[in-house]
Amino acid sequence: MHEAAIALAVVREAEKLAKTLGTKPKLVEVVVGELQSIDLEVLGEYIRMNLREALPGVEYKITTEPPVLRCEQCGYEWRLDMNTLDPDVKEAIHFLPEALHAYVKCPVCGSRDLTVVRGREIRVRVHG
Repeated sequence: MHEAAIALAVVREAEKLAKTLGTKPKLVEVVVGELQSIDLEVLGEYIRMNLREALPGVEYKITTEPPVLRCEQCGYEWRLDMNTLDPDVKEAIHFLPEALHAYVKCPVCGSRDLTVVRGREIRVRVHG
């Protein structure tokens, strides 16, 4: 359950950002890249539990960010629809993100020399 560890890191980051603001935030926004393949319900529950102790009364919102890839051969950028991938492929990418190159190729030139532009990270924002 790496969602528990991620939730704890999210709440700690929210605490740091709140200190930077100098005021208690009203909302913690968590943007999860779809390549993370995280169970959002489980993550939300862990965030709620940790947030209740760290920043009582603060709400949270989780949104997802689709992966955007760029071909290093031809420069084409596109949004990868994770729903088009086989579940086994999604699981392989979840455990080994570099496996993406074995399963996905540029729709224009067919190269597997790809860079993940967005959709792999987790970002935390606080709103006052």
